[in-house]
Amino acid sequence: MGSYQCNMNRLVQSDTTNPALERLRDLVADYAVNRASSGVRIQGPNGEPNDWLMDLRATFMLPEALDLFAELFWQRYAAKAPLQVAGMEVAAIPLVVAIMLKAKQLGHECNGLMIRKERKTQGLGRQIEGTPNSNPVIVIDDLANSGISLSKVQAVLWKENLPVHEFFVVVDFQSPKGLRWRAQPGVPPLQSLFSLQQFQLSLAPAKPLPGMLAQYTPVWRYAARLPNPHYVVPKSAPVYHQGKIIYGSDSATVHAVDAATGMPLWNFHLEGAHAKGILGTAAVHEDKVFIGGYNGNLYCLNANTGKQIWFNPCCDWIGSSPLVVPEHGLVYVGLEYAKPRNSGSVAAFDINTGEKRWERWLQVVQHGSGAYCSLNDSVIFGTNDHSVISYAATTGEINWICDLPRSAKYAPVVDNTRGLCAFTSWDGGIYLVDALTGATKWRVATGNICYTTPLIVGDTLFAGSGDKFFYAIDLETGKVKLKYEFGGRVYGNPRFAPPHHVLVGATNGRVAEFDAHTLQQVGWLHAPDGITNGILVLDDGAKIVVPTYMNELYCYARELKGRTAPQA
Repeated sequence: MGSYQCNMNRLVQSDTTNPALERLRDLVADYAVNRASSGVRIQGPNGEPNDWLMDLRATFMLPEALDLFAELFWQRYAAKAPLQVAGMEVAAIPLVVAIMLKAKQLGHECNGLMIRKERKTQGLGRQIEGTPNSNPVIVIDDLANSGISLSKVQAVLWKENLPVHEFFVVVDFQSPKGLRWRAQPGVPPLQSLFSLQQFQLSLAPAKPLPGMLAQYTPVWRYAARLPNPHYVVPKSAPVYHQGKIIYGSDSATVHAVDAATGMPLWNFHLEGAHAKGILGTAAVHEDKVFIGGYNGNLYCLNANTGKQIWFNPCCDWIGSSPLVVPEHGLVYVGLEYAKPRNSGSVAAFDINTGEKRWERWLQVVQHGSGAYCSLNDSVIFGTNDHSVISYAATTGEINWICDLPRSAKYAPVVDNTRGLCAFTSWDGGIYLVDALTGATKWRVATGNICYTTPLIVGDTLFAGSGDKFFYAIDLETGKVKLKYEFGGRVYGNPRFAPPHHVLVGATNGRVAEFDAHTLQQVGWLHAPDGITNGILVLDDGAKIVVPTYMNELYCYARELKGRTAPQA
């Protein structure tokens, strides 16, 4: 980057109608446009060479460029003051500051907000720096490409009841993915100073759009009190029961909200709970809710009122999610004990009385949850003992043990039709084993811990990893058919959505939807916070509820449309 690129990068045509715009365009061309033909090495996200790169950070380290940008901003928006400008770190920070300083010079009223890419996990845990007010918000950024950053800012502001009036960027790439995002309901207009074509640049030819695209419209949101931002891990996922959504929170409270409106219906607080509160997901059978907490109690609540039916003070902590097998009238859960030996177990309890029916000891604390296999009437649990174990459902006798290099901290999934069991491990592996014998059929290695339950759709297994990729694997061969980069750890369980789609979220707040047959991405949205649990699909796919690790629920209307989005 530098003036040696000036002759190559500057425009052939100039704009004499606005000297400030012309001068800023020259500075962007001189300092931001990098071309491989000039001897600059430009590497793409997957290591492939790129022909060019636009990087505006060098341009906006120039005081002149910042002053010109701020002048051009106020030429457009002076009549709309007072207003607020907001942008995501890092690229937008100098732009927001420049606009605020120019406002001071010109006598305009302007408030500034900075959005963090990730919420701080300590201190005040803020996402927004600055003091919001009720004035219209203009979101600022250097570039508009896919729309991911702008979407994240809009989601964070929406959470704080701050609707975005407009987006304003320096250069609009007008990429097909970005244009698809702009076609979503509720996305405000985007204004720009320049386009790529004004710098004699163009994007690579776009891939064909899938035949069906998903659109998402915000419906309601619900936030539990006192979330703990320190634990960016799978927490208590929302479950649906007769018009209600039920889940637990970091403050050791079970919440029930109306699935249509998001209004609270009831809550139940677990007394004496540890700082982790409730991490396990509730199991609901008939009108009973089963859930454990870090106070060591297993609870049965009335699903309609939230009143306690029974509780069993069975251990010191419970982080496992209960599993109900109605045929036996039993609920199964992992337990944790504060003792040096045999500090974990898997146990079965009577669903009507809470009486413990059987318990099988483990060497260390038990975080994992279970799945039921009807083929041999067993429950299969991943364990912190570096194993997955199959227990006889009625007696707890061990059928088989699959030894692993590290723990399996999340529940397996069982395909009873094909006699298969799939699970993930902290050794970075995605496994498929025989559900009757535990014999390994294949293992796919990922680049980090895996903390999720796989999903099987047809002949494909879907699972995420802490390496920030989402995998689609051929069930028969173990061959990876799709490795999709999220940019955040994929801990959320993938979920099926009609007609044959898969939804999954990541810790950077991104949700992506895929066609399970073609593996093409057909939709995406951005939640305000990280996602570490599975998305809840309601009303045959007409709505989805996205949970965040900050104990919030975001409901969106989901609509599938034909290929009508703008294309480049």
